[in-house]
Amino acid sequence: MLYIDYLNNNTWSVLSLGPQCANPKYSYFLFRAIDKDSKEEYLFLSPDYSTNPEYYNRFLIVSSTASDPMNGVINAPASQYTLEVYETPVSELDISKAYGLVNVDILNIVGTHSNIETYNNSGTPINVYRNQDRL
Repeated sequence: MLYIDYLNNNTWSVLSLGPQCANPKYSYFLFRAIDKDSKEEYLFLSPDYSTNPEYYNRFLIVSSTASDPMNGVINAPASQYTLEVYETPVSELDISKAYGLVNVDILNIVGTHSNIETYNNSGTPINVYRNQDRL
């Protein structure tokens, strides 16, 4: 499970994709984030900053009001996403050109308190009946 802050500066994410990849040293990684609530999809690429890609992969994923999907910057709201990672030979936002799916994970974009929905009292009383299970 990956966590990034909504409208953050930088969030490094580490995944172990090497064992599932056809060629981990010379691959690009295409990410597809699917919002679990709205089902909206976000495609983006992020360069692998790992010094040893056979063992781990290090990506910079940024949530921003601007979007730069070729560099891991997405304009996505705070929510929970299904994150699919594809190995691809080219740096394009096209899943059909990918070698295949190498990882599925959960991405949480965590918002500020202003992004959290709260309950507002509607004035309707809530009745609580005690000991009803003992009748």
